[in-house]
Amino acid sequence: MERTKVDYADLRSDYHVALYVQEAKAELAQTGTILEISGEGDILSDEIKIGKRVFFDNKQIEVHSELEYDLQRKRYTFKTGELAIDKGEFEIVGGVDVDQKRIDLDFKGINTSFQTINSLLSSDLSKYFSAYRSKGEIYFAGRVSGTYDGQHLPKVSIDFGAKNASFFHPEYKKQIKDVNFTGHFDTGKRNHRSTYRLDFQDFYCSLEDKSLRGNFVLFNFDDYAIDLNLVGEADVNTLLLLFSREYVKTALGVLKMDLHINGKLENPSLTRNIQANGSLGFQNISFVLTGEKLPFNKINGVLTLRNNDLAISNLTGFVGNSDFILNGFINDISQILLTKDKTYQMQADFKSQYLDFDELLRSNFASRDTAQAKAAKYEFTISPTVSLDLNCEIENLRFKRFEGRSIFGNIIIKNEIAQLNKVSFSAMGGRVKVDGTVNSKNKNVIEVWTDANLFNINIDSVFYVFKNFNQDWLVDKNLKGQLDADVNLYLTLNKNLVFNSHSLVANINTSITNGQLNDFEPIMKLSKFVEEESLAKMRFSQMTNEIRIENEKIFLPEMEIKSNVSNILVRGTHTFDKKIDYHLSVPLKSFIKISKKRDYNQNARQGMNLLLKITGTTSDYSISFDAEAIKDRFTKDFKDEGKEWKKSSIRNLSLLRRH
Repeated sequence: MERTKVDYADLRSDYHVALYVQEAKAELAQTGTILEISGEGDILSDEIKIGKRVFFDNKQIEVHSELEYDLQRKRYTFKTGELAIDKGEFEIVGGVDVDQKRIDLDFKGINTSFQTINSLLSSDLSKYFSAYRSKGEIYFAGRVSGTYDGQHLPKVSIDFGAKNASFFHPEYKKQIKDVNFTGHFDTGKRNHRSTYRLDFQDFYCSLEDKSLRGNFVLFNFDDYAIDLNLVGEADVNTLLLLFSREYVKTALGVLKMDLHINGKLENPSLTRNIQANGSLGFQNISFVLTGEKLPFNKINGVLTLRNNDLAISNLTGFVGNSDFILNGFINDISQILLTKDKTYQMQADFKSQYLDFDELLRSNFASRDTAQAKAAKYEFTISPTVSLDLNCEIENLRFKRFEGRSIFGNIIIKNEIAQLNKVSFSAMGGRVKVDGTVNSKNKNVIEVWTDANLFNINIDSVFYVFKNFNQDWLVDKNLKGQLDADVNLYLTLNKNLVFNSHSLVANINTSITNGQLNDFEPIMKLSKFVEEESLAKMRFSQMTNEIRIENEKIFLPEMEIKSNVSNILVRGTHTFDKKIDYHLSVPLKSFIKISKKRDYNQNARQGMNLLLKITGTTSDYSISFDAEAIKDRFTKDFKDEGKEWKKSSIRNLSLLRRH
């Protein structure tokens, strides 16, 4: 028989068999009612599917058998039967009663290796172990017995195990040695997937100079459940070499385990379905994630599992240049690990001597969406699956030009929103207190609301840290003084933390003490009125104001600057595209050069103040007399004088009438 396809499906029992007989031949001999058959053949198994599991997927099967067929009883008896499936060889004896639809077969592995067993696993499991090899004593034997009448499947019982065996991957130099275990698979009393059970008992192995021992049970194949006990320690580099490198590129250190996990895997969202207890210990573990250059180094600490909750105890280490100490709790850790997009809740205390945010935000794990992005580009996201209540204590933090010290506060993250509570830090020569909200729910925009209090901040440091606010008209070198401020602002950023200037709305109550305005060009241009030496270093003891920022414009209400040159009144606006409109009022007595100027406009003497304006752009501006202000002042003074004359006339008239 050649090129024959066999396809059989039983919907009631939910199994499907699809085979392709490439070539088969047989020799027949008959003695009475007994037909003796000697045959061999090559069969390509498309699939043998039982429920959701697929076995013998696209596998080559070689058959060699000698059997008898009783024509009267319609019964096959295998005297010898050999199957070669993939890389496994098996011997089969027993019989099949066609009339009774009953099967009784015993089978065992020949020259059994790890691949003998792996050839029988479902395809979704066997692919992970296809390259592994074994040495030592490995055994495999079983029995299939029972009816196969369409309503029932035969019972299957398999014993397997290893004695002083070793497993290894040909590409790696590491191996699992001294492997011992006894295994058993049984379809159970009901002979249904719900009663299937797979046991690994008395497992022991050594990895380098470390060892693991434990037991494992997988049962109820309709609704998978496990019972796992695992105790021991392992070198993580050995584990990495033996298993997948999909997520971790390199690793060092020791992992200690004492775990007990039991429950259902198919529906872990129900807390009662799975329980995890025990501990994981980390000893000097270092690793690099796949596709990532930033290393995790010297990770130490203990994770303790108790009724699905994870306690983190003194977890310390380094991520690149940044260090951390973490203590806290994560609720329902089993659901997080087994359920897709499950929100995890964490309460923790975080401490660090130094955090390098420039380095951390450039890493790929900061946002997996940036894996192909340029190294210098930041991307900020808050995961929707994170619910975090974090108390922070950070000695030093660096982000671009910002350097913060003694940072304390609380951060609550939930539903892609970060809430900063009572955050305080030292920076720029003073102290800052902040409460705020960062909302990253929008895919393209990050919204920020902040209330901040600044105490004794060096104003030149503020301009330096914020790169002079992207302008070169008034820069850090022009300014000195200590700033106190109450700030309320709203702004938006894109995912790369680029500021959207159109969005900024701010109210700032400021007070600057011991201030200096040094070599500021617009002030220096007043030298035709004032001695240049005084203008070069303009000092003032205190300056207060309430500044408003909106629609890319800074609104500066009138304020008095008590300086070494004069007491100056200043008001005006300054737009983000560098258009300026400032108005100054300076007592005339301050201008020692004024008598020498022939073209001086006498109207400017109104109120004994010199009224000036600075208009244009920061790169092209002019200083001139403020004609509009002079006109307004003249009108106001005229009205005031008229009112005073009227009052005086009334008083004089009253006196005349009395006399």
